[in-house]
Amino acid sequence: MMRASRTFFRFFGYSLLLIILYVFQGSGFIIPEIFGGRPLMLISLALCIASFENTLPSVIFGALCGVLTDISFDGSIGYFAFALTIVCYAENFVFSKYFVPSFVTVIVFSFAVMTVMLIYYLLFVLIAGLDSGCVLFVRHYISRILYTFAVTIPLYFLTAFFNKNL
Repeated sequence: MMRASRTFFRFFGYSLLLIILYVFQGSGFIIPEIFGGRPLMLISLALCIASFENTLPSVIFGALCGVLTDISFDGSIGYFAFALTIVCYAENFVFSKYFVPSFVTVIVFSFAVMTVMLIYYLLFVLIAGLDSGCVLFVRHYISRILYTFAVTIPLYFLTAFFNKNL
């Protein structure tokens, strides 16, 4: 009984954090732009949750964060939902088999996974043939990728706290 209530409160905390970050990510005034980019905080949240949880919650939160990122980023559901579901599954697999989730391993993995945003840029900006694609990359995507990576640091400690105490 005690374990079930801890699990409920932990997932409730993750869900509440997901909603708060979705509002922050979608608003234009709560989180400021730095060098033309705002972070995609839900990507960082999904990665942090996947490092601590079992496979099913990792995949579910990855899919939810991906769908909400798609909605707030470009208004349609697709790329981030698929990519974060796969990435969270892969991260959970790697952490359950080969690595112990620690600050360093999560940061290294999240930096490597920021390539998801680079792939988005390649697929939907460069290959799509948008004018001034290189200018977009320099003015928006580099700062967005680095800002998203920076947000991973406090979210790691918050999700580690939820995992340990809730």
